[in-house]
Amino acid sequence: MHTRKTLLTVMVALFALTNTGGALAQESNATFLDMDATMGLVQGIYIHIDNLANGNCWTNPETITSKMKSAFELLDIPVKDEPAAVASNFYPDVVISVLSERTASGHCYGHGEIAVIVGATNEYGDEREGKYISAGLPGELFSHASIFFNDSNHNNQIDDLAQDFAADFAARVMAGKQEKKVKSLLAKYPELSNYVTQGEVDRGSTEQPSTKEKGEQ
Repeated sequence: MHTRKTLLTVMVALFALTNTGGALAQESNATFLDMDATMGLVQGIYIHIDNLANGNCWTNPETITSKMKSAFELLDIPVKDEPAAVASNFYPDVVISVLSERTASGHCYGHGEIAVIVGATNEYGDEREGKYISAGLPGELFSHASIFFNDSNHNNQIDDLAQDFAADFAARVMAGKQEKKVKSLLAKYPELSNYVTQGEVDRGSTEQPSTKEKGEQ
């Protein structure tokens, strides 16, 4: 078994446990992590901008991204330059979305949201009967949102939203890392800290021997 296969297997199991009430949660050896505990699994993030602001209502998305990156790294949360192959509880996407328009009178009005997005699954059927489907979908762990309205642009309001989000995110991560189940999981599966990008998967450069194959338990 290779590291990537082990990683994806554990991720799928966690997605099922944290996002569905599927068959895995009924097994005696399953470990259930609630939403707060899953935040302790975070090893790093990728920041994605979804800028749908028209009329120059948001003019500094690069500055906001840079400030958020600095804030997260000061809190020991690495920010990656590429998204992970799987947006998981270990490497979630942080999506900054802004939808805004400028009125004929010159005012900007709109909505902003910053959300933590991970992969998730819904399970259907019974695997033992050969009738089993695991359907992937994005899942939101939590978000901060606000309505904007001002004369010039939303830059300052989005900056405030981003700072509040970063502080809340870091607090949730630090609290989650104190959970005994989280500590046990990360100790048992150290390969979960491996960061695999989609580009690496496409190039086939992620096939590495697992710790078990190296003779380690």
